[in-house]
Amino acid sequence: MRVWILAFLCGLASGLCGPGSAGPAAARDIHVAPGAPGAEADGAVQRPFPSIAAAFAAGVRGGDRLLLAEGDYGAVSISGLRADPPLRIEPAPGAAARPRLQSLSIAAASGVEVAGLLVEGGSGGPHAPLVTIGSDARDILLERLIIRSAAGHETWSAAQWRERARSGVMIDGTRVELRGSRIGAVRHGVVARGPEVRVLGNLVDGFSGDGMRGLGDAGLFEGNGVQNCVKVDDNHDDGFQSWSRGSDGRSGGGVVRGVTVRGNTIRSYAEAPGPLTCALMGVSLFDGMFVDWLIEGNVVEVDTLNGIVVLGGENVRVIGNLVRNRTAGAERTPQITISAHKDGRAGGGNLIAGNRAQAINTGRSRKSMAIDPRATEVRDNLRLAPLR
Repeated sequence: MRVWILAFLCGLASGLCGPGSAGPAAARDIHVAPGAPGAEADGAVQRPFPSIAAAFAAGVRGGDRLLLAEGDYGAVSISGLRADPPLRIEPAPGAAARPRLQSLSIAAASGVEVAGLLVEGGSGGPHAPLVTIGSDARDILLERLIIRSAAGHETWSAAQWRERARSGVMIDGTRVELRGSRIGAVRHGVVARGPEVRVLGNLVDGFSGDGMRGLGDAGLFEGNGVQNCVKVDDNHDDGFQSWSRGSDGRSGGGVVRGVTVRGNTIRSYAEAPGPLTCALMGVSLFDGMFVDWLIEGNVVEVDTLNGIVVLGGENVRVIGNLVRNRTAGAERTPQITISAHKDGRAGGGNLIAGNRAQAINTGRSRKSMAIDPRATEVRDNLRLAPLR
C-alpha cells in the first residue's frame, strides 16, 4: 500500500487549508488511527481519520499536528506541502508502540517535521532508500526515528544482507535536519547530497556499505555514532565518506565546501567482532577537492590504514581527533593523512593539530601523491602506540 499525499492547492503557508476555513485559524491536533471508521471522522480523538491521506484530504494547516495511533501506515509519500509554521507528524500520546511506515518520501515540500516513528521494510529493490527527501524539498526535520530494513539482522548471512538490506536515509533537499535517530540493517546509513544538511546525534548500527556520506556543501555531521559494519561484497566500506562531483557527474571533478565533521564516534564494531565484521575505513575524503572543511574531536577506531584521509584539501583543519586501532594486535593501524588529489592537485593551507594518533602522513611517502610538506602544517600532535 502506497499513500500519496498531494497538497498543491492547500495554501498551508497562510494557514488557509481546511474545511470551511475563511482565513488563518488556530493550529489543531488531528488524530489518525489505521482502520478507524471513516464516515464521521473529523480528527478528534474519539473520531480519528482512518489514514494519513484521509486527514490531508480533509484539510490540514501549518502548525497542525498529526497524531498517529499505533499501527501500519504503509508507504507514505508527501508532495506539494508548503507549511509555515511547520506541520508535525508524530505518535499520539500514550501510543503503546511506534506507528510504522514502510517507507517515507518527501518531495516538493517545506515545513514538514516527522518524529518518533518506525520506518521499516517496504517494497523496492536492494539498497533503495527507506527515507527519501527530494532535491525540491527544504526545511525538513526528521527526529527520533527508528529506520531499518527489518528486525533481526544480527543473524543474517552475507547472502541475506545482499538480498534484504535497503539504504537508510537519502537527502537531496536543502536545510534538512536528521537528529536523534537510530538506523540499522541497511546498506548505506545516511547519504546527504543536498546543501546545508545537518546530521546530529544519530546512531548507524549495522550496515554493509558506508555509514554516512556527506556530498553537499555546508553540511554538519555532529555527535553521531557509526558501528558494526559487515562485509558482504567488494564494496569499499567507510564510516564517513565524501567525494566531489564535476559538471559531468563524475567523481573528483568538482569541489565540496564548508563541511564540518565533529564529535562523531566511528568504530568497526561495538563490542566484539563477528564473522562478517568488515575492514572499515574511518573518515575517507578520496576524490577532492575539499575546501574549508573542519574535522574535529572525532573518535576513529578501525583496523585499516585509513583513519582520517583527505586527498585534495584546501584549508582543511584536522584538529583534536583520536585515531587508533580497534583491535589489540591488529596487523594495520590507522593514520591521519592529508595528500594531493588523485590527479596531482596539491591544495594547501591545511592543518593537522592537537590529535592523538598512531601515525600522521602528509603525503611525502606516497610517490604518486607527493606534495610540498609546507601545504600542510603539522603541530602539537601526540603519537600513540598501537593497542597490544
